[in-house]
Amino acid sequence: MIRILLAEDQTLVRDGLCALLAMRDGFEVVAVANGKEAVTAAREERFDIAVIDVRMPVMDGIECTRLLKEEHPGMPVLILTTFDDHSLVQKCLEAGASAYLLKDIHPDDLVNAIRLLLAGERLIPGDLARTLSETDDIPAEPLTPRQREVLSLIAQGLTNKEIAKQLYLSEGTVKNIVSEIYARLNVRDRVQAVLKSLGEI
Repeated sequence: MIRILLAEDQTLVRDGLCALLAMRDGFEVVAVANGKEAVTAAREERFDIAVIDVRMPVMDGIECTRLLKEEHPGMPVLILTTFDDHSLVQKCLEAGASAYLLKDIHPDDLVNAIRLLLAGERLIPGDLARTLSETDDIPAEPLTPRQREVLSLIAQGLTNKEIAKQLYLSEGTVKNIVSEIYARLNVRDRVQAVLKSLGEI
């Protein structure tokens, strides 16, 4: 059972996310209304992952993330927000977040993101990752195991749809991973990504 701590101040969104995640086999969700409640809940119960909104009353998602990572360093924190603000992304990553995703994400992609984070991945939407990399707001990082796996399949000529089927991911999740590969390698297409991984460019 994957235990998820959800912090979201908007009741309608919170209830919707709870219902969405609770429908999935193996997911159990405990929902709170702000960052302070999330920190308290994490002290009282064990959670595998935290899904946190950024802008909340009492304690925002950035401070909540910082405290959660201080007290539970092994627990991934996924920031789920409506704001694609690069400065917010940077602050969340500095606080220790493993992912920064927008609320318009497809439900299947959110579920896959949770599973990827629990497997040790780190996720930022491709366009945000690319902009941050270009402005040097985040250091360049080597590819994660999942990204290397996807790149290997790209090198074999597989399409995003074929990769998704082989790795049991949604096509949207694969598209995000491919975008992150481009951002990390500072390339613009699949050919350049493969060549750079081989050290030919």
